[in-house]
Amino acid sequence: MGFINKIKRLVRNLIGSKEDITNLSVSSNALKSSIGLWNDVFNDRSPWLRGRNLKSFGMASILVEEVARLTLLEFNYIGSGGDNENNKTQKIDEAIGGLISSGLGANSSRIYNALEGAMIDGGFFLKPFIDNNGDIKIDLISQRDAIVINSNDDGVITACAFPDFKFIGDKVYTRLEMHELDESTNTLVITNRAFESESAERPYEREIALGSVAEWEDVSPEVVINNVKRPLYGYFRTPKRNVNDRFSPLGVAIFANALSLIEQIDEQYNRLIAEYALSETAVFVDASAFETKVTKGADGKPKKETVLPKGQERIYRVLKESSSINEQRLFEVFSPNIRNREIEEGLNKLIEQLENKVGLSKGTISDVDSGGANYANELNLKLKRNKTEHLIRRCQENLTDAFEGLIVAIDELIDIYGLSGAGDVDYDVEHISFGDGVITDDKTRLEEMRQDVLEGLIPRWMYVMEKYGVTEQEAKALGVEANPNPLDGLYDN
Repeated sequence: MGFINKIKRLVRNLIGSKEDITNLSVSSNALKSSIGLWNDVFNDRSPWLRGRNLKSFGMASILVEEVARLTLLEFNYIGSGGDNENNKTQKIDEAIGGLISSGLGANSSRIYNALEGAMIDGGFFLKPFIDNNGDIKIDLISQRDAIVINSNDDGVITACAFPDFKFIGDKVYTRLEMHELDESTNTLVITNRAFESESAERPYEREIALGSVAEWEDVSPEVVINNVKRPLYGYFRTPKRNVNDRFSPLGVAIFANALSLIEQIDEQYNRLIAEYALSETAVFVDASAFETKVTKGADGKPKKETVLPKGQERIYRVLKESSSINEQRLFEVFSPNIRNREIEEGLNKLIEQLENKVGLSKGTISDVDSGGANYANELNLKLKRNKTEHLIRRCQENLTDAFEGLIVAIDELIDIYGLSGAGDVDYDVEHISFGDGVITDDKTRLEEMRQDVLEGLIPRWMYVMEKYGVTEQEAKALGVEANPNPLDGLYDN
């Protein structure tokens, strides 16, 4: 218990001296600063845009959404399996079921939102807890909000604090739940402490009793759990290398190593905007070409104004009455050539460089320079089988590890709170499925299924189901109608 006592002493000393408890974090100041920068870039508030009247291309949000989408394209939780007699499996499945839905149903689920946030912040925690009704719930906590204190040599986070904030009146109340795993004794200590402050910037100023906040009055100040080999939470981190601190267990933004390219893309995008603005057709016109009206100026004196065609005011540049285009004409059209193609090609080249930098295939975001649709499709599929597949598979592997940690944690909580009979749950990786949507498009998948039918590997009704989107019963009926004499039970189960 030496490690746990050491951590506790550190916490007590920091709180006693009113120092910021977040100083315990293993996150370097550089990483903390970087998380703020990544969020600014994602939210179109990049530092290179400030004071320059530049617009963001939004590349960071495009990257985040695309990687999160591809990671969960066919994500599904199949079930934890195992100990059905005591209903433990059902409780685990019900708890996790609230996070996800089948297929990409995903993109509106809590897990999708958390994953998207992790692509910005670097990671997130999946922490189960028991609510007041005895039901298992799951908190999804951004790496930005957690206080990571320690990790082992394998990068597993073994000590971490999770703050829970309540704003009541003009005060901030904070419950700090600390998890401290001593791997030498397989002992986990969970401590809960409450604090009161007038400032959200310094939430740990005064320690108070947990019961001071009604929602926390039933929370135990300390729980000691023996025979625990893993923390009671799962953790997902992005697969990108942490250049801020190579020893840190924490992940970084999916675009962390491509900020300079995102800046160049923003600048090129603004060149394109400027080119379109400068190449707009303008008509210089003598004031005498249009009617005028007299209005009252700001100084109260009469003011003469030219009446331009409604909806076309932006086109005309009215010259003073004393001016003249020339003796023969009242109008002069200015319509310069636009250089958009060269600028757009330059922008596309930068996006291709960015794809290569972050680990995506050429054409994932950029426009593929193809010699025809067939070539483009073939090239895209080949590329997806290496670069994009590698990145997405790594994201999926890390997410699988996070869910395995979550299932173990739920299993432990069920035993601790006696919510079901004792017994271990089989938390094999087979229970997390991601499909193959990243490397196989619908047309290719159907062709592969058709070939399997011809080779006798699968029944025809399965192919009909997939192609036409019908039920198993409907597919079998269609097959029998098309071929009333099926051979060898081809349409049987």
